[in-house]
Order: sequence, then C-alpha cells, then structure tokens
Amino acid sequence: MLSFRLKVIEALSPQHDPNEKPPVYILTDQGLKSQEEIEAEELAALAPKKRGPSPWLVTALLGAALAWGIDSERLTKMAEVFFEQESRLIALEPYRIWAANNPLAYEDVTVSPDSFIGKAVLWEIVRLNGQGHFYQGHEQMPVFWREHEPIPPLESDHPVRVLGRIDGMKGEAPLLFPLEVF
Repeated sequence: MLSFRLKVIEALSPQHDPNEKPPVYILTDQGLKSQEEIEAEELAALAPKKRGPSPWLVTALLGAALAWGIDSERLTKMAEVFFEQESRLIALEPYRIWAANNPLAYEDVTVSPDSFIGKAVLWEIVRLNGQGHFYQGHEQMPVFWREHEPIPPLESDHPVRVLGRIDGMKGEAPLLFPLEVF
C-alpha cells in the first residue's frame, strides 16, 4: 500500500528537469524578487506607454466645436494654431526621446560627424557678445545654424537649451537645425 501511495505522489508532483537552474533571487527596495521578475519589469518599462488623448487635445476639440458652433473666425484661428502646436509637439517627440536616451557631446559630433547626421542633440547654447553661438559658452566650440526663421531666445546672450537636429558640418563646427528652444 505504501508503494502505491508513493507512486501516486510522484505522479501528481510536477516534473523538474535535473539540468534546470534554480531561480536567482535579488533583494530590492520592494523586497525579494526573482531575476525573471526584474527582467520582466525592465522590459515592461521599455515598452511604449499607451496614451489616451491629451487633455489639451480634448480641450482643443471642444474649443473647435464651440468655434464652429459660434462661427467665430477668431476662435477658429485659435483652434488651428493649437492643433498646429500639438502636431508639432507630437512630431518632435521621437527627437526628444532619442536626445535624452543618447546624449551627445560636442566632441562626439566633431570627431565623426557623418555618423550623427539626422540625429538629435539637446545642448546648452550661449550667444557671446553677438559674435555667434557656442556650445556651453566655450569660444572654441562654435555652433552654426541651418537657415531658419529667427528664434527670439537664440538672439539673447543668456544660455538656452536647444533641441537640434545635426545637419552636417560647417568647417570644423556642427551645423544644426533648431527644433525647439527651452
């Protein structure tokens, strides 16, 4: 009878591969977690977040509906401007993400400029005495701009953060297209 019970217990217990490695547990701020759980959390953090409609977008839609209902040219124009700004922000998001995840220094770009053409940078730019724009205010690190409309923050002598796209080199200095100025 005892051997019958042992066979039943063996049949009901899960089968384990003798070559299978035991789980690795790591002590974290949230307590003891297996390495598989930590890796799954890291992968989940890298997955793109599903976003609902922006509250600004909903507000703009309501404003546009109101403008259409009132038939006011001024409200309609405001809604158009807002939609243009919202679409611009959405278009710049990949550049912001790339620049944040892959910070590039001035030296990186000047050493191998061809490998960074089209990539985004988030740099502090200073205009020195109207003489030009310089990376972090260093006179030996000039930055040139692709032709664009004047951007008022770039015209002051105060440091500004610029999200720019590298369009090539002008001599030994990077040639940037300004996407956004903070």
